[in-house]
Amino acid sequence: MFADKLNPKSWLKSEFALNLRPLLLRLRKKLWFRPLFAVVISIGMAFLARISDYYLKSEWLPQVQIDSVERLLSIIATSMLAVSTFTVASMVSAYASASSMATPRSFRLVVSDDVTQNTLSVFIGTFIFSVVALVAVENNYYGKPGTFTLFCMTALVFALVVLSFVRWIDSIARLGRMGNTIERAKLAAMNSVKLIAKDPYLGAMPPQPIKGEYLAVSPSNPGYVTTIDFDGLETVALNKNVRIHVNVRHGEYLSYRSDMLIVQCVDGEFPVDLKSEELRSFITVESAQEFESNPTFGIKVLTEIACKALSPGINDHGTAVQVINVQSELLSSWVWFERRRNSTEPKFTRVHFAQLNVNLLVHEAFDPICRDGAANFDILNHVISSLRSLKEYQRCDFSEGIERMALRIKERIDLTQHLHEDRELMLKELGELLDN
Repeated sequence: MFADKLNPKSWLKSEFALNLRPLLLRLRKKLWFRPLFAVVISIGMAFLARISDYYLKSEWLPQVQIDSVERLLSIIATSMLAVSTFTVASMVSAYASASSMATPRSFRLVVSDDVTQNTLSVFIGTFIFSVVALVAVENNYYGKPGTFTLFCMTALVFALVVLSFVRWIDSIARLGRMGNTIERAKLAAMNSVKLIAKDPYLGAMPPQPIKGEYLAVSPSNPGYVTTIDFDGLETVALNKNVRIHVNVRHGEYLSYRSDMLIVQCVDGEFPVDLKSEELRSFITVESAQEFESNPTFGIKVLTEIACKALSPGINDHGTAVQVINVQSELLSSWVWFERRRNSTEPKFTRVHFAQLNVNLLVHEAFDPICRDGAANFDILNHVISSLRSLKEYQRCDFSEGIERMALRIKERIDLTQHLHEDRELMLKELGELLDN
């Protein structure tokens, strides 16, 4: 029994580890997590130099003047505080620019910029390292080996600061700009499209009818589904000898009365110790959607950018056309990844996952743009061209959505004024699209 507790695999499946995993996933998304981690590492480095006094001999090492180390640390401590403040100000400006120029939903994309977060972490960590090391040096905390080790660490930290700053300058010049925001939204949506198209059930079993006695689990608070811990659900299902049906997809909005989980007994009896609170912990419900495993949200954000560009106050048709091309690329990539789907056995044999309505992707990608650009020939023509390119794929999952979208465009053309030549051209292309 003691050996089982020491086994890493058994620990990962323990109740403590299963409850800890969702917390760690949420912490990784926080803006303060990386800087805090860098602070802990920097403090550890400052005290780590002291250990070399016990393991390195003084006669083996070159002489390093304590004044030079102290002066270098003072310069770094003074400059890093100002640089960190400048970095935060630049980040806030980029966030405001992305929210005002594109859409407020793009704020999460700018915040999640790895280069900016890593640079800020390096700057703050370097500042704390220099302050702690400077106090230790002034109090004669280090011997000759420790002073030499601290000097080497300081030189490495200084080089890291220079490299991070140079890399960050290239990133901050584009951060928050319209083109950069569209590219980030495209990348986030493409990652989700690739993941779901290759494995629509994320390793779980397809949905199946529920028969017999079951237990419905509702969320503890309303909001959007952001993460689903299939490993935890599979472990509970195996330990309790039940089947768990996940009735929601990532990004779906839940109310207090929504049945997000259905637990079905296998042997006819429910385990007495099965708790709804334990099952709720494996599905994270938050007030805002996330891009991970949620291709619909990425497509919606791109559509919002196009709709805002088509508003009378901005009137930027070029951005809307750019977004239409990106949407077409995303949907085409879905077909490409779907046809290369791996026919592997499900990883989670006791968990069933709800099916995604892929035709909804076509509607979310183009319908709001056609609504706001119904009187613009260029916008409608680009959408029709995108639908035709998607229709060329044989046995396409989007066939029903494409036909429905074409009918809605045709109705919008009838309700708006267009030049006779433009109107006839669009109706002809729509007719060919519906006939094929």
